[in-house]
Amino acid sequence: MCMEDYRIGRKTTSAEHPFTTVATVAKQVLSGSDNRVAVLLGAPVVGTLTYSTNPTPTTGAGLNVGAGQPPIELTIPVDGDIVRHQWWVVDDGTGRAATVIETLLAER
Repeated sequence: MCMEDYRIGRKTTSAEHPFTTVATVAKQVLSGSDNRVAVLLGAPVVGTLTYSTNPTPTTGAGLNVGAGQPPIELTIPVDGDIVRHQWWVVDDGTGRAATVIETLLAER
């Protein structure tokens, strides 16, 4: 899959991935995918989550989203290849629930 596939509007599919963290323990929320063109990293109802492509993320050292904030949106045209990486999350000290949504190019 390439950037041109995205530009010409090839068919995409989306998938929701709800998750719950366990007190400051890193959790993989998405594996890497060459077909991924966008990601929404959701906010918890309370507290803060830190998302990272690092398998050992540190609270506060990554993309942080707190309760009441809009999700973090990452797309290939704006953010580049990082969208396709694996994604991990860690919370701020207590288990948190949220959802990650990914958009993938449909298979040929």
